[in-house]
Amino acid sequence: MKPKIYFIFVPFIILLSIQLASAQDSFYLEEISVHILASKGEIDTVNNRMWVSGDKFRREMIETGDILIGRLDKGVFWQIDTADSSYTEIDAETMRSFALMGLYMMGLQSDDNGNIKVPKDLYTKTGRTKKINGWDTFEMSINPKYAKDSGIAHVSLWISRQVQLPAKIYSDMMRKLFGNPTGEVEKLFDIWSGFEGYPVMVETSAMGITNINKLVKIERKDIPADKFELPEGFKKTE
Repeated sequence: MKPKIYFIFVPFIILLSIQLASAQDSFYLEEISVHILASKGEIDTVNNRMWVSGDKFRREMIETGDILIGRLDKGVFWQIDTADSSYTEIDAETMRSFALMGLYMMGLQSDDNGNIKVPKDLYTKTGRTKKINGWDTFEMSINPKYAKDSGIAHVSLWISRQVQLPAKIYSDMMRKLFGNPTGEVEKLFDIWSGFEGYPVMVETSAMGITNINKLVKIERKDIPADKFELPEGFKKTE
């Protein structure tokens, strides 16, 4: 079973939601991912459930039955196919490479030599506001002076102060997921730490493809340890 790029390329809200749990906290989340292919007029909507506890998480795509379990404590991810009772093991370094693609979708910059650069004013408030699933939000987007260089047509982060989760929590967890990188990339995490709230919806558009990821529900919840284990009887595939 080959890794499914659309599945392990974790969208921003899904990926960042693992920030939520400290060693003591556990969370349950529900969110919606919408994938729009403009050229064909195709719209794919997926409802996701996610359980997070410390450095472990489990994400389920309800419509397909696909499951992704992340075990940062072991440095592995398991992509589980419930249709044929099999799973693929993905090492943390490979997962980070896919996650890096997500960072570029969020406006990460690079110079003519391919070196990463992260300006302090990468994002800016647009002045737009709206209510999303009961949360009051305000929009942040890529600073217009960098939008052309990013190659990304559009990025909107809808931030809410009402989720009552400090931005630094997700930034710190993201640092772990990306292997505690140093240098220029680290500045992106610093920017996220400075957000005035939690992103409850993120919209990105590039190359005729639009992705919308929206948080629907989040609650603290005790999670049994076996939620983060491989199902019995499933066979490993390469």
